[in-house]
Amino acid sequence: MLCMVTLSNLAFAQKNLLFCYEDKSLPPYFLGAGSVVPKEHPGATIELMQLLDLQFTDLNIKYIRKPWKRCLDDLSKSTVDAVIGSYHIEREKIGVYPKNKGKVDPTKAISKHAVCFVKHKSSSFSWDGINIQSNKKMVIAVTAGYMIVKVLEKLPVIIHETLSADQALILLKKKRVDAAVSLCRINKNVMKQPTELESQFSLVYPPLHVNSGYLIISHGYYKNNPALVKSIWRYLKSLDTNIIYNKYVQ
Repeated sequence: MLCMVTLSNLAFAQKNLLFCYEDKSLPPYFLGAGSVVPKEHPGATIELMQLLDLQFTDLNIKYIRKPWKRCLDDLSKSTVDAVIGSYHIEREKIGVYPKNKGKVDPTKAISKHAVCFVKHKSSSFSWDGINIQSNKKMVIAVTAGYMIVKVLEKLPVIIHETLSADQALILLKKKRVDAAVSLCRINKNVMKQPTELESQFSLVYPPLHVNSGYLIISHGYYKNNPALVKSIWRYLKSLDTNIIYNKYVQ
């Protein structure tokens, strides 16, 4: 009887955390598509979340896949508890970031990544880190809902938002846009282009933008579990995420 009571109390003490992530493949962060979470090689982000699940006995992480904008919308309503995304002041309205002295704390980020332009190898598209060298407004394909759109809005370009990163590259392949944007570095790991793309496209350096990815918690979940959330962020600070990212990047 004592054993049954102890197990019951343990189950009751566990706090579910509903983690929402994109229902499209975005290597190396998450692989596969649709609503299914792959059992093997789910992506670096999911493996990191699974490490959290193992580390905290009072935590039970559940996963749901949706379009990225839906994940953000559900986070704002606290119908999901967490996502991983970059920082922007507008997102503070929909979720809570790890902070230090009132400012977002990059030491508690889950990754640091760089985004680059991608162009056809035959294209004259040129970027010097500040300006795009062109006599016309270039059309840039970018996945809708990503904060990199805010960076592009500051440039004299025409932004064509797509449903996925793959769709952006398809438009580039068909030469319906002048360039696309793509992840080109995670931490210190340079991303490798798939062989079929490497022969057609080239990444344009320097990066368009360098940013960090954070575990963003819904206001509702943080209000109810502040101590647990802070412990998770502290653990992420001590975690060497390169081990997992290296496996997927290489």
